[in-house]
Amino acid sequence: MTGAPEDHRWHAVEANNLAWSLIESFTPGEDEEPMLRAAYAAAFHWSRAAGASPVNEARALLLLGRAHLTGGRADVGLYYGNRSFDLLAEIGRADFDLAYVHDLRARCLMGLGRAKDAAAEHELAYAVPVADDADRDILLADLAVPLQ
Repeated sequence: MTGAPEDHRWHAVEANNLAWSLIESFTPGEDEEPMLRAAYAAAFHWSRAAGASPVNEARALLLLGRAHLTGGRADVGLYYGNRSFDLLAEIGRADFDLAYVHDLRARCLMGLGRAKDAAAEHELAYAVPVADDADRDILLADLAVPLQ
């Protein structure tokens, strides 16, 4: 597919916002396909968007992982969480992106029945320094949601 990078950026933002909205409102037993399609659409468009960087790719992988976890596939969620983690390590990015990847991995590990590993990963999420106070407050609120 071709298209103007600016158009891809617009679609990436729209699909990203839709995917997160579907993740946040998802209830067990609901059809996960719209949520997954939105997450994959966001990842696709971010890969072609004007001004996109490796951080956008890492966030797209995080979104895919979260969508799969929410849809009941902790194994696939962990796969994408690990890919995002590796990319963040490769580019030297920490801050809230890394904290959220640790949180995703913790939730996926818990979903796989690996409670001890999940707790360790969750502690790593808390340990990541976050520069912006507002970002840190949002992160801490999200981390306070119990692992299930």
